[in-house]
Amino acid sequence: MKNIKFDFSRHARDRMQQKSISKLEVKETVLNPDKWYYGEYGEINAIKDFGIKKVRIPYISNPSEIKIITAILEK
Repeated sequence: MKNIKFDFSRHARDRMQQKSISKLEVKETVLNPDKWYYGEYGEINAIKDFGIKKVRIPYISNPSEIKIITAILEK
């Protein structure tokens, strides 16, 4: 992975802990998604299927960092 700075919101950190989603899974989802789409407010939603769980990561990206908004387990 490139030297990209990831900034995790407090909400994202809380959800990651509650849903057992690791930082590595978040980074892999954002950098190598199975699919992605723009959300209602312009955020990017990246989705990755890890076999035992499917993760969706809404985030905002700019040249200096990727701001992780939250972490969601998809059904």
